[in-house]
Amino acid sequence: MDIGARIRAERQAARLTQEELSRRAGINLNVVGMLERGVTRDPHVSNLRRIAAALGVSVGQILEESPVPSPPPSRTRAHASSVPSYAAHLENVAAARKEQAKSQDGSFPTSWEAAIDFEDKFSQEALSLMNAAEIAAEDATAEELQSLEAAYDQLGAARRAIGRRVGEVLDSHLGLLKEAKAGEMARRRQERERAQYQREVEFLEHQEKLHRSA
Repeated sequence: MDIGARIRAERQAARLTQEELSRRAGINLNVVGMLERGVTRDPHVSNLRRIAAALGVSVGQILEESPVPSPPPSRTRAHASSVPSYAAHLENVAAARKEQAKSQDGSFPTSWEAAIDFEDKFSQEALSLMNAAEIAAEDATAEELQSLEAAYDQLGAARRAIGRRVGEVLDSHLGLLKEAKAGEMARRRQERERAQYQREVEFLEHQEKLHRSA
């Protein structure tokens, strides 16, 4: 039995329609349908977590042929968790980027185009790390989830520090640009504001997922 068939079986056992499951899980109805039909072969872990929570089962019960009982809180794991190393790595990345945003030694881009690109790359890097950390946190303890949440907060602080520094770089160029270049800069600033809003939503979604897991 594949993942889609197990989701369908659990949904039917819970006497839910696909539409009711999509509402409970907070995901698109089409996503539920494609999962059950086997169209989506490699579903995102966040969708599996939401579906499992909506069905009142564990992710393991969806992924495995037989139900996986929830281990007791005092369990001992067969292997060491990678969550602490992920949390430490996220905090190191956040500290380094935050320090770079504060520096006046030339390590932060002074060109407005390069400054915006730096901000974009950091956001992509942070979100990629958060996705990887959440996959590793599937079997994390409450204490490990708290350490990961603290690391997320550090990434958020670094992102805000970089945003402030990029704003300063943009402001410093306003009076120096010719009209044509100023128009291009205004367009990039609007794109940046839209991107910042979307990333803020994504960061909040990651933090909310950790809160639900804790």
